[in-house]
Amino acid sequence: MILMYHDLVSNNAPIGHRLQAIKLTESVYNWQLRFLKTFFNIVSLEDYCKKLKEKQKIPFNTIAITFDDGTSMTYNILKKSIEKYNYPATIFVTTCQIDGGQLIFGAYINALCYEGIYELIKIKNKTLILDTKDNKLKSRKELYKIYQKEKNKKKFYEYLILKYPINSKILKYYEGIKGEQLNETQLINKISIGSHTHTHPILSNLKHNSQLDEIKKSKTILENKTKKKITIFAYPSGEYNINTIEILKSLGFKYCFAVKPKKIGFYTDNLYEIPRFGVYQKTNIGFILFIIKSFFKNLFNV
Repeated sequence: MILMYHDLVSNNAPIGHRLQAIKLTESVYNWQLRFLKTFFNIVSLEDYCKKLKEKQKIPFNTIAITFDDGTSMTYNILKKSIEKYNYPATIFVTTCQIDGGQLIFGAYINALCYEGIYELIKIKNKTLILDTKDNKLKSRKELYKIYQKEKNKKKFYEYLILKYPINSKILKYYEGIKGEQLNETQLINKISIGSHTHTHPILSNLKHNSQLDEIKKSKTILENKTKKKITIFAYPSGEYNINTIEILKSLGFKYCFAVKPKKIGFYTDNLYEIPRFGVYQKTNIGFILFIIKSFFKNLFNV
């Protein structure tokens, strides 16, 4: 079973993180990690996939841990956790965010709508109110709908971020991994790096050449930063099509990770559509129930 986490934040993170399922505080994550270490054997993603490729039987209590997007704070908290509890993990990095680069759109609107930076947003003749929890959630949903309808999403995002910037106090909880952190992974054999595209688009919505640019650019940047071959890939938002798989194969990727496999590949053992289980639970009991449910889904392949 492969677990998919996203962002880790410090215990004193602003209250806005509580509205985001993808964000876990350091203390919550470490509790979950201790639980996993008690009942499961945590192996590297590479070892897990090697067993899949060689058709070896994977013990039922074996898991691998992965993180998507790759923020700087996630790396720091994960590194500290690994040093304390001694286990391997993989980070799939969205490269546009490296070294203070532009946030992926989803991260930006999470910060914009949830962190109390602005009381309201005016966009496309609409006023989105950000006062209460419910209004923050509704406004975030509406803003994403507006974005999806835009033909030139890049131009729209650039306009929005210029009109509504994120201040540095909040930005530190969202900013991408740093080049020096990626370079450091050369010396830390417990943290492996994979690609998650350059700007985190919905790949299945892109034409072949645009998909190729997104994937190839990310791979090149990561290989230059880590001085290692990048051969693992996670689909942003779990979306892909047959073109995506063909591109990944042509670029030398060996293992690619979905959320729920679409079963559209033509490759042995579906190594380009390996499933993962997303972790979004913040309460202890919620996490335990999630693990039990995921365990049986994985065991019976349902």
